[in-house]
Amino acid sequence: MNRHTLWLLTAFFVFAIPTGKSRGEKESRRPQMRVMIVALGSLPERRFVKRRGSFVSLPPRSGEVPPPVLYYRDRKKSRWKALAIPLNRGTRMVAFPAGEEMVLYRKNKIKDAIYTKYCVIPSGREGSQRVVFLRPSGKGRKCWEASPQVRLLSLHTKKNRGKSLILMNLSRWTVLHALDGKLREVLPGKVISYTRSNVKKRYRIAAFYGRKKEVLYRTAIKLNPDRGLLILAFYDANPKTNLGRSVGVFRAFITMKETSR
Repeated sequence: MNRHTLWLLTAFFVFAIPTGKSRGEKESRRPQMRVMIVALGSLPERRFVKRRGSFVSLPPRSGEVPPPVLYYRDRKKSRWKALAIPLNRGTRMVAFPAGEEMVLYRKNKIKDAIYTKYCVIPSGREGSQRVVFLRPSGKGRKCWEASPQVRLLSLHTKKNRGKSLILMNLSRWTVLHALDGKLREVLPGKVISYTRSNVKKRYRIAAFYGRKKEVLYRTAIKLNPDRGLLILAFYDANPKTNLGRSVGVFRAFITMKETSR
């Protein structure tokens, strides 16, 4: 066997060996949905303790805020993934297999490394994008101890696609919202939206609640549906930790990159 023939046989066997796909590559080909998780609720009152002559702020007690980290994995029992859950701030958009319920777990502090179910996010179709709002189901100091209420805002639906501004009222108060002087009521549990195409204009928006028409915000913004979507969500808040207001406002800007990938 000459050198040329040996080289051809070696090349054949090298290139004929099938190359297995990594687990990550296989998972990336599975139909996906995308989810942002937002835990909304009252900030706990701050507590202090005196140490060495100075007052030191204490962290919230268990149950006063959502679990700081929740964990999830898909139906195929892939490795656990951690997701930080800051109160009144959204997580990043995360991908999850379409058609599966997304179960969020917390770690049980009593039994180390044991995961217990916290809440369930309903399954979504391929390509869907959602903002998932979690709200405390309990009352008092341990309001976040039990499984929270889950409310979905689907961005991919015909009703919401192409919108510039979406408002969702998760509070018990009726909120009055004005855009360029036109007033609309946002009843508890309701969603309203706007489409504006003048990307150079600054739109004046304002929101009020209660008999005294307390101001939640009054500002001017630019809206560009080709660039992204502004979401405003109203939720019940503790006036003592929310500048005297009983309604809090969550704000998120979802870029087109996030809603399209």
